[in-house]
Amino acid sequence: MSKHPVRFTGFTRFFLVMLLVAPIAYIAASYYNGEDGIQKIKQLLRA
Repeated sequence: MSKHPVRFTGFTRFFLVMLLVAPIAYIAASYYNGEDGIQKIKQLLRA
């Protein structure tokens, strides 16, 4: 095993955070607008 921990670039950290934040923000915005965010995602994935 390597003695050094895995090092990420700034872009990699940003990308990983966006993978978590973007779907949560989309669902929150949908609920704020009175829509079912989870159901909308299911419909998008099904199409």
